Amino acid sequence: WSAPVRLASNKRAYSAASNGSVLLVLTGDSPGPVNPLAYRSTDNGVTWTSQFMSTTDVLYDIVWVSWLNLFIAGGVLGRIVTSPDGVTWTAYSGGTLDIYAVTASTGRVVAVGDLGRSSSSTDGVTWTSQTSMNGSGPALTYLAWSPASGGRFMAIESSGSGRIYTSATGLAGSWTLRSTLLSGLTSALSVSSFYSFLLATDEVVSTTDGVSSIQRYVLRNHPIRSMCESRVYRDWET
Repeated sequence: WSAPVRLASNKRAYSAASNGSVLLVLTGDSPGPVNPLAYRSTDNGVTWTSQFMSTTDVLYDIVWVSWLNLFIAGGVLGRIVTSPDGVTWTAYSGGTLDIYAVTASTGRVVAVGDLGRSSSSTDGVTWTSQTSMNGSGPALTYLAWSPASGGRFMAIESSGSGRIYTSATGLAGSWTLRSTLLSGLTSALSVSSFYSFLLATDEVVSTTDGVSSIQRYVLRNHPIRSMCESRVYRDWET
């Protein structure tokens, strides 16, 4: 591990994404993620430059969508911003409710957020807001897509209830409540070509569809907040 790098004294990092040559870290003013900036590195995180993201709205999550050649970030009041290089950003509307998580399948980008709502797009420009998948219940704050079982999106409520919703398309009417048994979940991330991995407070829970083949791996007795994928090494790092 290299020595840590402080991007800015008054900024907090909230999310990160990479396209293989450009690494972006989404930041905002501490203690709240207002006045977002993307810190950009093209030398594996050694040097960084800040980039204005065409909005002063809060942004919570960022993802690289390879088939669109775009970084896409989402945030407060449905704000969506996109960039092909992390330098030039364009703002769009993804609805009227806060977006907390963004991910992409092989043909659709999906964002989830307040009141169980989702939005989707096939080009990153035009977004369609969907009806609530949980009856305007708790916010959906974690989202993943996995190619397992033919490809599925997976969303998790923020309430710690363990409620998981899955969808093959990410469109309205396609989301199904899969499980209420995995209480305390804090994150969801597709980390391999075969499984969606759900990150719990002190264990990793793996499942292909949110209802079957559930396996648990206890890692340590402290909360685990995030995970990332390595396409070379598949060992767990915390």
